[in-house]
Amino acid sequence: NVRYRVGEIDLVVRHGDCLVFVEVRGRGYGSMEAAEIALPIAKRLKLWRAIELYLLGMSARERASFRRIRVDFLSTDGSRWFWYRNIELS
Repeated sequence: NVRYRVGEIDLVVRHGDCLVFVEVRGRGYGSMEAAEIALPIAKRLKLWRAIELYLLGMSARERASFRRIRVDFLSTDGSRWFWYRNIELS
């Protein structure tokens, strides 16, 4: 968990030469609302700002070690997990 005043990043992981930022959301079993709905535009903008700050805090050498950057969304309905790769934040 990486937190900034503008927002937070749940997970930051390396996948080969890709830096992956992961937003994790869940709903309890039997919830009527899908976890995917829990990522409204306001949350996406906060996540984008947090990612920008994270990247600015990295050294140029560290940033250069990644050829790609990706944002994933991981959600659960309480019984299953769903992984959405390379989501758009805008």
